[in-house]
Amino acid sequence: ELLNHLFARQYHFLFNALGKAVEAGSSNQVLRQQLVCDHLDVVASESLDWLAIDSVLSNARKVQDLQTLNELVPLSACVNWQKVAAAVALTRRFAV
Repeated sequence: ELLNHLFARQYHFLFNALGKAVEAGSSNQVLRQQLVCDHLDVVASESLDWLAIDSVLSNARKVQDLQTLNELVPLSACVNWQKVAAAVALTRRFAV
């Protein structure tokens, strides 16, 4: 639970990437799905409701609008490598 708090999801980078794709005229469902996978470290995408996720992404006007992704993209579908590194470091003596 502590690691979840320390490494809570932040959607700023995803929101900015979505905005850049729209500005470039390259935003489409496949690209948005790839951005979610990349920015949220999704490793189990087959169980996700991509239509609902894409609806959230397409309608987001501010970063806070992406908070709904907390339910649509559960932590169980992702691997937060910062959290993994911190957990491994905690198991080692004198780890940095």
